[in-house]
Amino acid sequence: MTSKTISEKGERVVVGTAVYLNGGLLYLRRASTDSLAPNVLGVPGGHVEETDASPCAAARRETHEEAGIEVAESEFIELGAFGSAVKDSNGNVIARLFAHAFLVVAPQLSLDNIKINPEEHSEKLTFDMNTMYSLHNKFNGIHQEGAGNITIDESEFFPLDVDLIRKCFPTVLETVNKRLTKLSLSNEDKIKVLV
Repeated sequence: MTSKTISEKGERVVVGTAVYLNGGLLYLRRASTDSLAPNVLGVPGGHVEETDASPCAAARRETHEEAGIEVAESEFIELGAFGSAVKDSNGNVIARLFAHAFLVVAPQLSLDNIKINPEEHSEKLTFDMNTMYSLHNKFNGIHQEGAGNITIDESEFFPLDVDLIRKCFPTVLETVNKRLTKLSLSNEDKIKVLV
């Protein structure tokens, strides 16, 4: 493995892409047979491979493989890069990851456009931006009035996705709104988060 697939600290290099569809952010539930993290939710993503020209190319490939959608590489917006750890049920680290996070804004697509491989994923769903905002606050320990109805917790997400929600959601929200404005959508179509 080269520095393309392993970071300087020995972490496996991975990508994750938050895909904004008409209705919210796309999440895929991993299959019950997944060896690393069965039945948890995550954005399309995976390992950077030797054949990938860049992390962005890997994100594009993984988004196509996992969600069945073809998006031009120019549409991938880099959100940042950070370390993340996957732990087993006893809290032992079983994998160290270095993740490149991306965002694709595709309001013209809906869940109907998403094609998952049942051997890898068992479910596709979206979370609206108000729910994502509540999850961001919950995962960061920020009390939010009216968020008591959010029953989902960190254990239901792949660890990288918890970090993505914690660290990148404000940027995701801002970037989605800017992109929707650029697409000349009406004010009714822009995302409104209840604060």
